[in-house]
Amino acid sequence: MKFLETFDSYRVEHCLRLCQEYGIVDAAAFLLERVGDAGSALSLTLSGLNEKYVELEIAVECLMSEMKLGASEGASLEHFSSALELKEVRTYL
Repeated sequence: MKFLETFDSYRVEHCLRLCQEYGIVDAAAFLLERVGDAGSALSLTLSGLNEKYVELEIAVECLMSEMKLGASEGASLEHFSSALELKEVRTYL
């Protein structure tokens, strides 16, 4: 993505095809927007959100289950820190 944002001497259509083929959503959306197809760029970006929300929900549910098993007074800050360390959460920070 950094390369695509920094340089402009590449074949957009070729790069777009490669990004779509390999599932590089952010770069594909960037390139779609660059060729003037903002609607498809937004659609592509939003299409993956549901999957990410499901992953996040599962991870938080697992953490909550662990918290119930080892519940103690004053542990809420520790559990909050644990939630921030989830890979599903770190992706968005």
